[in-house]
Amino acid sequence: MASRRHPGRTWLLVLSAAAMAVLSACGAIQTFPLPTAQGDTGGCRGVGLDGYKLAGSPTDPRVTWLVMASQGVRRDIVWPSGFHAVFSPQLAVVDPSGHTVMKEGDAVTGACVTGPDGVLGPEPLLMRP
Repeated sequence: MASRRHPGRTWLLVLSAAAMAVLSACGAIQTFPLPTAQGDTGGCRGVGLDGYKLAGSPTDPRVTWLVMASQGVRRDIVWPSGFHAVFSPQLAVVDPSGHTVMKEGDAVTGACVTGPDGVLGPEPLLMRP
């Protein structure tokens, strides 16, 4: 028995495969390295926070920051080495082992001071999720 070729079906398969490739490329997840603390030794001079939430944008050079929801106050933050951000479309912070540790809008109740003498100043806060 002779096999019949269906040029219309072959064209449809090729077109479908091309469309899937384009759509998957558009939905590709980009990762963004997060700013790190200079000379981070793993310690933490902790400070309590009230009313802050995690925010971020892939178009901002800092990528992530804290925002005090009630006042709209922004506080810059840094991360331990190896952490990165993913936007798909909401922010997720991923640790070096690939686990999501925080998401956009998560409440933040504490961080580590990076300034001299352990005093809370204008320097970015170090996150230790």
